[in-house]
Amino acid sequence: MARRRRPNEGAELTSLQIRRHGRWLELLYRGGDFTPTTDFEGRAPILWPATGRNFISAMSEEFGWTWQGRTYPMPIHGFARAQAWRVARRTPASVGLVLKDTAEIRRYYPFGFIFSADYVAQGESLTLRQRIVADRTNTAPMPFSIGNHIAFRVPLLPGGSASSVLVETPATRQIITDSQGRPTGEVRPFGKPGAVPLGTLAPRTAYSMGGYRSGDIWARLRDAGGLTITVRHTPDRLPDGEPVLFNLWGDPGAGFFSPEPWVGKQNSLASGDGLIRLEPGSAYIWTIAVEVTETA
Repeated sequence: MARRRRPNEGAELTSLQIRRHGRWLELLYRGGDFTPTTDFEGRAPILWPATGRNFISAMSEEFGWTWQGRTYPMPIHGFARAQAWRVARRTPASVGLVLKDTAEIRRYYPFGFIFSADYVAQGESLTLRQRIVADRTNTAPMPFSIGNHIAFRVPLLPGGSASSVLVETPATRQIITDSQGRPTGEVRPFGKPGAVPLGTLAPRTAYSMGGYRSGDIWARLRDAGGLTITVRHTPDRLPDGEPVLFNLWGDPGAGFFSPEPWVGKQNSLASGDGLIRLEPGSAYIWTIAVEVTETA
């Protein structure tokens, strides 16, 4: 039986609505819906300190990672989305939430930290500013990847079809993964320049994108009916190597598509590839902006 997610868990965006032709339109897949499901839960969970799966070893299918000789479990996409965050502040157009390490969390992740997530709505955009501070008592740099699994309903507008929705992102390279979702080390030129119909992408298949120019990291969904959603993100630094900066994944036939903004890589805690390494006492800041525009 599927576990029932609670609204206070994860500090995720749970609903994103716009007023169109006198009616409210929900844009998130399963927005506001916390009924149990054995399928994709949707909405917009925060992925931290891992993006994707981490495997204890190359020969194992057990999720986890090893730090200083000790093996720790690690759920897919990390543990932050299953934790109860504290509401630090609230206004009519914003909310700030905080997650701090606990004894339970240290079963997965042996570091002290404070993670704050601030949501601010203004005009046609919503901004999520995330700040992670590594505790000064940590004895080594704190490793992590970070992402957001924001998922939109498709088609974006009632009465349309998934084939009427285009996706576009200025990536120039694709990071190739194996059947278990682990990067193989192969990086290919991205072969789908410009906007392409969602139907041309294989369902529930990750397209892990890299090769973005600095300051030009975005993905866009455009419905022919007259609605466009753009997701941009701004990391204050990037991992070494070739990190995944958007992980395109969805199933238009099932009604959803997720242009996941990432800073990291699958299996990064286990492999060391694609990690931010945050020195004790230092902060990492990552900002995501979602902009909704109407063209008709």
